[in-house]
Amino acid sequence: MALGSKRHQQISDLLNKAIAQVLAYDIQDQRLKAVTVTALQLSPDYRHADVYYTVLDTAPEADQIQQALAQATGFVSCCLAKRVSLRYLPKLHFKYDSSIDRAHHILGLIKTANQPVDECV
Repeated sequence: MALGSKRHQQISDLLNKAIAQVLAYDIQDQRLKAVTVTALQLSPDYRHADVYYTVLDTAPEADQIQQALAQATGFVSCCLAKRVSLRYLPKLHFKYDSSIDRAHHILGLIKTANQPVDECV
């Protein structure tokens, strides 16, 4: 593994943890308390970060959460700047992570496929 990619992964992990902490402890918006950061993809030049998130089942609608995250991006970036020391703080882009929803759907399909079929006699 090249040194640059190791550093890139370390910075991604650091930002991921810091954003999760900001959302858990610093945000006052109750809609965002149900948000869980699942992944962070950092651009090669460290200028942009796609923050993937998911929400609990009891959370408000996804579009409300996306709107709340868009409004809170500046606050999250400000708190992030206080938590991490980087030359450039990446611009955050919040994106819904639908992989958990797909996994639940596939699991449901597997369960229904494994159920015994009543045979006609």
